[in-house]
Amino acid sequence: ADGTRGGGGSSGGGGGGRDDERLSYPRAVVRDFPRRLGSAKQFEKYLEKQSIAFHRARKGPRQNFAIVAFADAAQRSAGMAALRALGLYVTEQDQDYQLKRKIQQQQRGVGGGGGGGGDRGDDKRAKVDWNSIDIRDKVTPWWNVSYDVQLQRKRTDIVKSLCKMYTDANYNAREHAPAWLSDASRQIQKAKSSSKGDTDAIVAALPLSFDGVLHADTIDGYRNKIQCTVGYNAEGKPDVGFVLGRGASGVVVASIAECSNVSGRAKEIVAAFSQQVLRASSQLPYNQHSHVGFWRELTVRTLASGQTMAVIVVTEANVAGDSDASALLIAAEKQRYADAMLAIGVDGIAYVTTNSMSSSTPPDAPVEILASSKATITETLFGTDETATALQFQISPMSFFQVNTPATEVLYGAIRDAIRAEVSGGAAGGAAADTSTVVLDVCCGAGTIGLACAAVDGVSKVVGVEIVDAAIRDAHINSDVNNMSDKCVWLCGKAEKLLRKAITSHTKPTDAVVAVVDPPRAGLHNDTIGALRACTALDFVVYVSCHQPSLIRDAANLFKKPTKKYPGAPFRPVRAFAVDLFPHTPNCELVVLMKRDAAHDGAPSA
Repeated sequence: ADGTRGGGGSSGGGGGGRDDERLSYPRAVVRDFPRRLGSAKQFEKYLEKQSIAFHRARKGPRQNFAIVAFADAAQRSAGMAALRALGLYVTEQDQDYQLKRKIQQQQRGVGGGGGGGGDRGDDKRAKVDWNSIDIRDKVTPWWNVSYDVQLQRKRTDIVKSLCKMYTDANYNAREHAPAWLSDASRQIQKAKSSSKGDTDAIVAALPLSFDGVLHADTIDGYRNKIQCTVGYNAEGKPDVGFVLGRGASGVVVASIAECSNVSGRAKEIVAAFSQQVLRASSQLPYNQHSHVGFWRELTVRTLASGQTMAVIVVTEANVAGDSDASALLIAAEKQRYADAMLAIGVDGIAYVTTNSMSSSTPPDAPVEILASSKATITETLFGTDETATALQFQISPMSFFQVNTPATEVLYGAIRDAIRAEVSGGAAGGAAADTSTVVLDVCCGAGTIGLACAAVDGVSKVVGVEIVDAAIRDAHINSDVNNMSDKCVWLCGKAEKLLRKAITSHTKPTDAVVAVVDPPRAGLHNDTIGALRACTALDFVVYVSCHQPSLIRDAANLFKKPTKKYPGAPFRPVRAFAVDLFPHTPNCELVVLMKRDAAHDGAPSA
């Protein structure tokens, strides 16, 4: 053994001792390393060449990440700093994750201790001290990091994503990569290798304007919606909270009381349900393994407007007894739940039933509004109810709405400003001020972004496309509430199926077209990208990304030279900014503004 790596551990005896030894080593997850490092052995040689001290590295042949174990925490800190200086993306691997993997292996009989060879009996299962796990580390992993440092980390991560957007698009487009994309990729690679991890130097090399990470002033108690699972607490008693893991009797949950992203009002509502409903109930929490039990999930909405809603999800089919007896039990549980929520002033009280074995509630599950409470509650953006510029949104029990209202105003305000600049001709190559502009709102949800853009002078129409029928119904309601029904069209269906028809049916040849795309985590369908590119009147795209790897994947088809599948001149990113919708977590929204590349006439390349 050399002086860089430590010993590999004893090979004798049972596998459990080896597992315990592995858990003792601090670890880091490494990404963005050269593609030629295809195996653990190659990666270890790379670390040795860089004089980075470590214990062991692990990497599968098709994995795009490596896990590096270090002798101690100090060695890990030094190693992570050295890897980051090389421009690699490095994060600590949580020891709770390592313990969870060991538990899963033991429960499957894979790595259980001592020569027993995989006995799957209960005596072989590892017991978890649930009280030792801090729920804040799972829900808000940066709860103990200052907000200035959080913003710095997010800025660094977003810049890495922007770099990959260029370099991966250039690699994936191959011979269809335009010259500007190839030049940008080379420029970024050169800056990364010479900057030694200096984010500002890398930003200077990006061929777009980067406005950094925008944020709201409110960073605590910002979530207007939380979803709590009904399970068992660390003492084995029925409770409601955020999920810690799975125990022998079902899901183990922890109290939300210490979570900094949850409002005080939401904590009050959850506590009332736990103390006045669940503890008095004869019914048990739903077990996702055995599929027995009644209580499943409690969703609580607490809006900036002050209005609140509680939504309980249950499985009535699991209530014991004949039909008459079970009906009486169900009625008693519903009444207890409604009374508890009314007692603390909840505005909307919803009761949802499902027999689905999935952990997620079907969007079309039956909803009953109890105690003559409100079927919808109202959130206001950009002012108060009396403000002329304010927008109001009706939120039903199953509606989607961004979970951080103050930061949503920042996000939608920045998008609206970008649309306004494009419509007024303030942006380079923008439409003339007297041109009628149609906004395509792709993956429009309940129409929130589209309605924010409809208020811009010069926008004559908003055409929204969304696959979820309930969301389209909410979009119609919201356009009625805001007196914008005459300039909004909402279409239900797959964007890749409807978009071409929507463009031809709802735009005139003289219209300028801008698009806002806010896809789910999976990103845009390739046919949707093809439809956007084929719309010759479309010159400006606002891509809102909640999951940057999907943006990075979509970029190649948006940026590449014209092809038969992706006709029309390619788009070119001109500006980007991030918005922190999730303080105390690593997550962030990234917005990229794209313009047509005037250097291409739209003819397919050979």
